[in-house]
Amino acid sequence: MQEQASIAVLSPHPESAEEVSRALTAFNPTRISLLDPRAKSESSRVTSHIYIPVQPAEFSPTELGAYICWGANCLILVVDSSQGIDTPTINLAIEALNNHPMIIAITGLDHEHSSFDESLAVCQRVFGADRAVVATSLPVLNDLESVQGILNMLTESIQWVNTDGNMEEHDLDLEHYQFIEARFDELINALAVSTTNETFAQDAINGDSVDAETLYTELVAATIRCELIPVLPLSEIVGLAELANLSSDVGVGGNDTWSPFSHCDPSVGIGTVLANGLVRVWQGAFSSGKYLMVDHTQAEVNIAVATHGGSEAFPGGQVIPMLISPEGTPGATISATGLALNTSKELD
Repeated sequence: MQEQASIAVLSPHPESAEEVSRALTAFNPTRISLLDPRAKSESSRVTSHIYIPVQPAEFSPTELGAYICWGANCLILVVDSSQGIDTPTINLAIEALNNHPMIIAITGLDHEHSSFDESLAVCQRVFGADRAVVATSLPVLNDLESVQGILNMLTESIQWVNTDGNMEEHDLDLEHYQFIEARFDELINALAVSTTNETFAQDAINGDSVDAETLYTELVAATIRCELIPVLPLSEIVGLAELANLSSDVGVGGNDTWSPFSHCDPSVGIGTVLANGLVRVWQGAFSSGKYLMVDHTQAEVNIAVATHGGSEAFPGGQVIPMLISPEGTPGATISATGLALNTSKELD
């Protein structure tokens, strides 16, 4: 399993992408887990997550999609319910979906003309031709019609902001189940159709109860396979933990790191330049020295921070700081041979 995830936060409105990226970064969803649950050793590894706010115009060429250009392995599409979503953003997200998972966060729900249900219906119509697009949680409004919390259908609980500004969590009451019955059935049916777990599928068909951990595991797996797009509300801290944890688990959930360089010599060090002096290493090893950018111009690379106890960055989807002179353009490929990215049409 890879140790880092680069997550693109895409929105047609730059302020929305920036706001969500800052909130997720501040939340700091760093995970620590045992290397081997069966081992007695207390050795652990840390998985980190880097959120990059982007807009459709920043991807060039656009036909390569968000993940390929930015070296990201998870896309959060931010849809402002009060403003909607434009065609360029839709097209870019659809192109990215050819190879990578996506999560949709619906914001702007405190606006008088906004509606979570209407925004969800738009997303289902736009992105639901080849996969399920389902809500995993629903907004809970206060008397002033502002978002006060969320109803999490996976954990069957309500989480809301108390008077101290902190999140509280409580189990659902009977009337809540009646309120979410149709949405919950929609979620369960989507997971049952996409699952590779026969026991889970049979339980879902029979209407048997399934524990929250199993539901979440199935959700993450279906999202990674691009067979399902989770949709959730987001308003300041409401829904933030859910979005951070889900994007993190989707980003580092695969056993193998996806790479756009499947036809290249695996010994060649190849990376994608990200923002803020970061590079996503796809394969091979990087050490300080001269490299070529995608346009075959020469660049001097200095490894800013030693990784793995040495001066080289190793494969496995690592996102590491590199000092590149002249500064690399985000989305550009850097390698020993100046290789260009494969387009989605050339991928296996």
